[in-house]
Amino acid sequence: MTFGRKLALLVVVVAILSAMVGYIFATHGVMSGLSWVFCFVLFGFTVWGARRLYLEVANKYYWYEQMLDSLPTPLSVTDLEMNWTFINKPVEQLFDEPKKEFVGKQCHHWGAAICQTEKCGVWRLRKGETETFFSQFDREFRVDTHYLYSLSGEPVGHVEVCTDITAILGIEKAYDDLKHAQRTLVESEKMASLGSLVAGVAHEVNTPIGVSMTSSTFIQSQLAEFKQGLTSGAMTQQHIEELLDDVEKGVELIQSNLKRSVELITSFKQVAVTQASDEHCRFNLEEHLHQVLSTHEQKLKQKQVIVEAQCIPEFEIDSYPEAFAQIYSNLILNSLIHGFEAANAPHEISICLSKAERVLVIDYKDNGLGIEAALLAKIFDPFVTTKRGQGGCGLGTHIIYNLVTHKLHGTIQCHSEPGNGCHFHIEIPLDSGSSFKDRITVLDKLKIDTRVSYE
Repeated sequence: MTFGRKLALLVVVVAILSAMVGYIFATHGVMSGLSWVFCFVLFGFTVWGARRLYLEVANKYYWYEQMLDSLPTPLSVTDLEMNWTFINKPVEQLFDEPKKEFVGKQCHHWGAAICQTEKCGVWRLRKGETETFFSQFDREFRVDTHYLYSLSGEPVGHVEVCTDITAILGIEKAYDDLKHAQRTLVESEKMASLGSLVAGVAHEVNTPIGVSMTSSTFIQSQLAEFKQGLTSGAMTQQHIEELLDDVEKGVELIQSNLKRSVELITSFKQVAVTQASDEHCRFNLEEHLHQVLSTHEQKLKQKQVIVEAQCIPEFEIDSYPEAFAQIYSNLILNSLIHGFEAANAPHEISICLSKAERVLVIDYKDNGLGIEAALLAKIFDPFVTTKRGQGGCGLGTHIIYNLVTHKLHGTIQCHSEPGNGCHFHIEIPLDSGSSFKDRITVLDKLKIDTRVSYE
């Protein structure tokens, strides 16, 4: 029975009671005129109060109905027998039928066949689950279902809120496709970088090996000439001395070029940053830095370099000391080989180690010649050098980049202008060891590997 019918019944009951009271008073002669007036006033007041109460409740119901109709998602209410008691406008639009065709009917009416299956929100609610998914009308939906309770705490029905997730699923699919395309591009970039590296190594190693091959061929021809001279008896003391001198020079040439090849191959192996002997341990940053500087003391003196090192006293970290040593060494050698010329002595190098929250910051600066903009853009690429043929193979900064980004999980930037020196800014997480792998970053969430490895 609706609220309006209940109020109408109450008014009828009050009218009957008023008539009975008036009749009783009239038959007993007790203030018969006034009794009827009192009954009519009571009945009128009851009708006025009932009408006012009805309008107040009806207005609030209308307000709530408008609020629910303004929701962008379909919402429906059913009683415990699964009969619809309310639906909002989005439900009408979904089924293309007016509200009056739903109220009072079973929820599986109008083709909602899932209401008789395990995908039904109420069916799953009674099993303790509030969320379900289903497909209908060529769309995908998520339904959240909850009980409705009376003031006494007894369940009186269910409310279901249906969300159209078709667009969301489409976005997720597009996102998955994007991730797949990104992984493909990363793999392509890895192969391109590896191909560039291998081609560079082949080019660099080809020269010393070619020279060694030429020298060995020359020595072989000299030995054949010596053998022929001995057989014919035409070999003189002067010929023997000249031949031995040529052979000695050829051997020296072979040794120097093979040594150069070994150095190139060693640098190539360092690019992979997979040194088995480099163990993770706790060490003092300040002591470690000064130890590395002491190994380059002679070279720094030869170039008249003044080194200023700043570090937090007694600061210890858990990381890879050998990786740090290689970074310092390659930065120093980069300044010595490329940055410093005799004309602008004295030379200066500044190494500052500081801490910012959970990040170790390394600022390496020199007052050398600086780097041209065209070269700066590819400073971390393999085999990029301005000293080819003068001891530079172009792997120094590339090794630094791999150590910082792969081994230590950090970042590195290079800032420089011609004539204004060079500045390398490095940031390394202080938990870059085993605990770093447990941290969740944006790239970890996306599961995108943008690192390039040459292993």
